[in-house]
Amino acid sequence: HRSPHTSWGGPVDEELVAVWAAVLQAEAAMTYAYAIAGPRLAEAERSEAAAAYDDHERARDAALLALTALGGAEPAIPTFFELPNEVGTPAQARQLLATVESRLAVVYADLIAALPLAERQTGLDGVLTATERAVAWGAPPGPWGAMEPTPT
Repeated sequence: HRSPHTSWGGPVDEELVAVWAAVLQAEAAMTYAYAIAGPRLAEAERSEAAAAYDDHERARDAALLALTALGGAEPAIPTFFELPNEVGTPAQARQLLATVESRLAVVYADLIAALPLAERQTGLDGVLTATERAVAWGAPPGPWGAMEPTPT
């Protein structure tokens, strides 16, 4: 049974705080990755990357709010993240985004497992969006099935 969590002095759910902190770190890494990859993408892909960057900023801010609402301390966010590959060409930029979006889906899967049943939609939305973007940038579908990007 999960202990209740409050930001006003009651017990803190340390597992949930840790998972939200991981989401916050991952979303901060995503904004970094898109800032690096975006200018290196083909012109036609840059608006999609810019929209994803904005979405990741909003998700980062929402994760910070969730974390602090649970009584968690705001962690220091690095200003630099080690990238999994070189990013000098459009293909390498797409590879970076496919990789980091795939990794983000795993972080959101951890959130689903940590959240109470009634609150799991946030984690599910994160998994689906990250997986959709990863596949759109060229990642294989992975464990989430053969998802195709949603037509816009």
